[in-house]
Amino acid sequence: MRTKVSKSKIAALAEDVEKHWKAKGYELESRNRKMPSFRYSTPEGVSVVFDVGGDLVTISASISDTKSPGRSGDIDKGDFPHGLKDIAPDVRDPYWSK
Repeated sequence: MRTKVSKSKIAALAEDVEKHWKAKGYELESRNRKMPSFRYSTPEGVSVVFDVGGDLVTISASISDTKSPGRSGDIDKGDFPHGLKDIAPDVRDPYWSK
């Protein structure tokens, strides 16, 4: 998920997300102290990431231990009729985006 977040609210959003993940029992994997960006892992082996780039916040999840042999391949922007927005929609929230 990608959403535009007001610069004045990024730290509050990061704090809320991190509190939620800690309450769920997720373990901290890494943190970037210059930006409120961090990665946690769930008990099921899923990595969840909160990342900031300018006024764009991305929250994503990935499975690091796959059961499928080999590499699945890269996603090419040309694979989607409307570019990568098909896999990462932009969301404007009335509270967080103002």
